[in-house]
Amino acid sequence: MRRRLQTPSRLAAHLAVMFIGWPMLTIVAAAAEARRIPHYEMPWPQALAASAFGVGLLGIDFLLVAALCAIVSIRLFRALTPFDYGQTWVVLCAEAISVLLAMFCGACVWFPTLLSTAVLAPLGYVPAVLLLAGLIALTGALVKVLVPRGRRLKLALALVAIGTIAPSLHLAWNLLPRGGKPADLVVLGLDSLSQHDDVSSMRTWVAGRGGSWYDRPVTPALVTNAVWTSVMLRQPVRQHGVFHVFQAMPAGARAPLLTAAQAAGYHTVGMFSDQMTAAVGAQAGFDEDRSGPVGWRQLILPLVENGSVFLPLVKPMLPGWWPSAAPANHAGTYTYDPGLEIYDILTAGDDARRTLVMAHLTYVHLTAFPRLVDMTWGERWAVATPRARSLKDRSFHWQDEDRVSDPIALHRWKPARLQRLVASMVDRTGLLASGGRLIVFSDHGDRARLTYDRFSDERYHRVVLASFGLPARQPDAPISLIDIGTLAGLGQVPPAEPTVEFCVSAPDVWPRLIASARLRWSGAISLDAAPLRDTLRELRAYRPWIPGGGEIARADVSPAALE
Repeated sequence: MRRRLQTPSRLAAHLAVMFIGWPMLTIVAAAAEARRIPHYEMPWPQALAASAFGVGLLGIDFLLVAALCAIVSIRLFRALTPFDYGQTWVVLCAEAISVLLAMFCGACVWFPTLLSTAVLAPLGYVPAVLLLAGLIALTGALVKVLVPRGRRLKLALALVAIGTIAPSLHLAWNLLPRGGKPADLVVLGLDSLSQHDDVSSMRTWVAGRGGSWYDRPVTPALVTNAVWTSVMLRQPVRQHGVFHVFQAMPAGARAPLLTAAQAAGYHTVGMFSDQMTAAVGAQAGFDEDRSGPVGWRQLILPLVENGSVFLPLVKPMLPGWWPSAAPANHAGTYTYDPGLEIYDILTAGDDARRTLVMAHLTYVHLTAFPRLVDMTWGERWAVATPRARSLKDRSFHWQDEDRVSDPIALHRWKPARLQRLVASMVDRTGLLASGGRLIVFSDHGDRARLTYDRFSDERYHRVVLASFGLPARQPDAPISLIDIGTLAGLGQVPPAEPTVEFCVSAPDVWPRLIASARLRWSGAISLDAAPLRDTLRELRAYRPWIPGGGEIARADVSPAALE
C-alpha cells in the first residue's frame, strides 16, 4: 500500500526537477553568463528575458533530454532505494539532483571550462582540481543521505557510471565513421590568422601536398562580413559599404561569384556555422544554405545550451531529422569540435552534381576552451592547479590578448590547433586525392590594439592564402582576397588592387547603434543607417605593396555605398 502512495510522489518530484527546476536553473545560468558579454553590459531583466526566450526556442530539446534524465533517475532510485527511508519531497528531489550533479562532475572532467561558469563564480578562486573534488564530495554526501547503509556503494557506483557515460558517449560519437563525398571545389575561410602568426606548419603542409602558397595576400577589410562581402561581390569596401558587424550584404545584390559558379555548372553550398556578426551564408544566395543561426540567435542559443550543461552532450546523438533550433555540433558551445566541422565542410559533395562549398570557421574567436582530449599531459596539469575562474576562453572579445595568469596561451594554442586540424582533415577526407580543389584563406589577422593609426601593420592585413589543384597565379606577387573567385577559375575579371580599407565607429556612436538596433525573427540585427554612413565617410585605405611604401589615405567612398 505504501508503495502505491509513494510512487506518484517520486515520479512527480523527479519530473519537477527535470522539467521545471533544470530549465529554470538554465535560465539563471545563461543570464549570468550573458552579463559577462564584452562591449555591452546587459541588465539582469534583459538577460533573464533573453535566456528564457532561448529556452523556449530550444524547448523540444529540453523536453527530450529532461525525459531521458527523468527515466534514468526514477528507474535508478526505484531499484536501489526502499520507500520507507526518509521519503520526503526534499529527499525525492535530491535523488534527481544527485543524478544531474553526477553528470555535471563527469562533464567537468572532460570539459574543464565548465568549472569557470558564472553559476560557480563565487567559487572561482578555488583551484580547479579542488573545486571538482568538492563537487564530487557533495555528490557523495547526497549518496549517504539518500540511501541506507548497504546500498550506498551500489548507488555510488551507479552515479559514477552515469557521470562517466554521459560525456564519454558524446566523445565516442565524434569518433564514429562519418559519410559524405568530397566536394569538387572548397573555399575555406579561417578567422583571425595572419602570416605574422606561426604558420610554418601550414606552409610546410601546403608545399608537401603540391599546393601554392601566396606570400603577399592582402585582405580588403578587417571585419569578417566586410571581407566576405568583398569576396562574394568582387568589390572593395568603398563600393559596397559593408564595414561594420551585423551589417547585411547590400539589399538585392546577387553575388557575382555565385553567379559565375552556377554558370560553370556548380551546385553552391554555404556553410557558415557562426553567423552572429556575419550572415553571409544566409544572405549571399547559395543554392543550399547549411549555415548556423543568425545574429541574436547565434548569441543566445549557445549561452542557453552551455547554461543547460546537458544539451550539448546529448544533441549530437539525436537523429538528423530531430527539429532543433541549433545544430548538433554548434559553434559557441563548450563541446564544439572544429575538426568535425571541417570534415563536414570538405565532404559536402554530391554524387549527382558538381559542388562548390564556401565556408568560414570562427573557431579562433569562439569561447572554445580545450577539451581534456585535446591537451598534452603538461597542459592537463596546467589547467588543474590554477583557480577555476581562469579556465575561461575570452576569445569572444575581439581585441583580447593572452595574460601571464592564463593556464594555456589560447591566442597561440588555438591557431596552431586550427592549422593541424585543416591539414589532417583534408588528408583524412581524401579531398585532394579524389581530384578536389581547395582554397584556404584567412579573413584578417589578430586585431588586438587595432586603431586607425595601426591598421597598416602587416599583422592585420597580410593574411594566409593557399590553393590546391588550381593554376598558381604568381605566388610571390601581391594579391587581394577579392580575386579568390578568379583564383578558383570562376570567371575572369580585372585583378583587384591589393588594398586594405578600415574604419571603426567612435565610442560615442556605439550607444546610438545599440539603442537603434532592431531584432528580426530570423536573427538578423538591423542598425541605424545614419551613424553608419557618418562612420563610412571616414573610411581609410592602405596599399601595402606600392613601390616605396604605401600610406594611409581617405578612401573615395562610392555614393551607392552611402545610400
